Amino acid sequence: MGKKNLFWYVTVLMVGIFFFSSLALAGEAEIVFTNGKIYTVNKKSPFAEAVAVKDGKFMEVGSAKDIEKFIGKRTRVVDLGGAFAMPGFIEAHIHPAQPYLHQEGSALLFLRVSMKNK
Repeated sequence: MGKKNLFWYVTVLMVGIFFFSSLALAGEAEIVFTNGKIYTVNKKSPFAEAVAVKDGKFMEVGSAKDIEKFIGKRTRVVDLGGAFAMPGFIEAHIHPAQPYLHQEGSALLFLRVSMKNK
């Protein structure tokens, strides 16, 4: 086998390896949420048990069994333990420095430090 043929075989082999490995990763989710009550915003099927997410988008929504096929070596799996989850719900309007939080909601977020003159 000459150097040209060896180069050709190695090149084809490397391209094949990269191509098929990228296909294998294409079906792998970045994160899977399972064992929960996930609100889907779909009137026909308002709740699901699990979801697979990749690049910030849903790959699949369904039962834990449906989602298993998207779990790979690099997939982060989050067991919700039966908890409710709602995609895209972000609380962005809290006022943690307001003093009434401690009085009404028992949510003391900052220590009260008093400075005494000596």
